[in-house]
Amino acid sequence: MKIKKIHIVKFRGFKNISFDLGTHLTAFAGQNGTQKTTGFLGVLKLGGKLKDTDAIATEYSVQSDAVKVDGKRIDFPTLVPTLTQKEIDFMINDIIPNNKPVPEPIMQKAIIHAKKRIKQGKGVFAQGRKQQRITLKPVSELTADEARAELARRRANR
Repeated sequence: MKIKKIHIVKFRGFKNISFDLGTHLTAFAGQNGTQKTTGFLGVLKLGGKLKDTDAIATEYSVQSDAVKVDGKRIDFPTLVPTLTQKEIDFMINDIIPNNKPVPEPIMQKAIIHAKKRIKQGKGVFAQGRKQQRITLKPVSELTADEARAELARRRANR
């Protein structure tokens, strides 16, 4: 069996979105915030050299010595609510598609936003969960412990 497309409606941060899956590999995984939500700004269509593709961004993470937890540098998002529309457009049309460094004024806004969330006891990413790995696999491949943990998680989120 080959899955070609995933359509998500009203699940976590996703309201209504479809993903076409690649013929060999498609990644929708892990780390950072890690619920794989729509971030602080939602799903942003990438422009620039990627404008004719289905490329999107929900987060664009960086590290800096200015943001540490327990003395360790952590990833934090640069697509934060304090950006102007002009800054968001610059990020999605130039910085992200061309894999360029984040400009200093945008970096400073991201650092301030991350520090504020840490001070509030929240995670730096939207939905603020601690970093963890996320793995997608068919239910039929879950171990008994994984199935029990998933069932407990679903009951807790009702």
